[in-house]
Amino acid sequence: MQAKDGMLLVTYANVDCTISSPAGWLPAKAQQSPETDGITAAVWKRVAGVSDPGATLTITNDGTSPKAGAVLLAYSGVDLTDIVHKINSRLDTGGTASVPTPQVTTTIGDCRVVEVCVDKSTSTTQFTARPAGSTSRATVIGTGGGHPDISAVERAATTAGNYGGGTFTLDANQSSAITYTIALAPKLNVQTARPQSDVTIGGYTAEPTVGTGVPLAARIGEAARDDATYLRSPAGPTSAVYEARLNAVEDPGVDTGFSFTVVLSSGGGATSAQCEVALVQGTTVISSTTFTDLPATPTVYTLNVTALEAANINDFGDLRLRFTSTAS
Repeated sequence: MQAKDGMLLVTYANVDCTISSPAGWLPAKAQQSPETDGITAAVWKRVAGVSDPGATLTITNDGTSPKAGAVLLAYSGVDLTDIVHKINSRLDTGGTASVPTPQVTTTIGDCRVVEVCVDKSTSTTQFTARPAGSTSRATVIGTGGGHPDISAVERAATTAGNYGGGTFTLDANQSSAITYTIALAPKLNVQTARPQSDVTIGGYTAEPTVGTGVPLAARIGEAARDDATYLRSPAGPTSAVYEARLNAVEDPGVDTGFSFTVVLSSGGGATSAQCEVALVQGTTVISSTTFTDLPATPTVYTLNVTALEAANINDFGDLRLRFTSTAS
């Protein structure tokens, strides 16, 4: 694994529990369990930064004496804006040794399809078969009563269409299982950076509110503009700061200008409102523009980064957008 690889993290436990969100990771598929006291699992996604290779990742859950684990998969050549193109899951309440995977329908070519099986069993010692045409990438077999197992495979998906629907086979019946089919998006020629995680919240709140482990950035990082989801500054703000880390993008290798579009508005009866929007690398401001007289209607504004300013960026994996709001 190296910086700018796309990473999938599958976390699981053999008891009813809540698996905590790993720091810096986004949910690709929320936690699920087929039944009470069945296997519990979740899938997370992240683009690797320069400090990720060799780092220790801690995952916790609140289960009572759980048998738990995790598998980390890393892939190069994927879209750094959002590595997951499509994902689907299937819940199985057990009683069989064969566990099907769900299907996904891709709308673009050159994806990579990953199929995963996580199960709970007492007697299994191996996976005897995996989805046809795939390459095995990871397998972990537990031990003892009610232990968890996991296997992950992948295949190329050169054309758009239906993928998944394969079968994992164990050497004994499982008592509950979850399978996933995940289509990874290919790397694009045009790169897009969107808010991905929170750096500084500064009293801002999300509309609608976000769930546990979900960053406020999820409300402003959508691929298609949605004015029904947004962040709200504190009431009567004076230089109130919210800062979001952007997803990592590759260094283009040339110092050309680029731009960010943001949607801003005023509210709460403010008679005067302004917002400074800054592109920041670490703690260094690369470019900033203050937008004044913000209207009550959500309006698109553009932060233009010149070629001279872009030349000061030396780590495209550590870019943030900082919003500083003032209103009266």
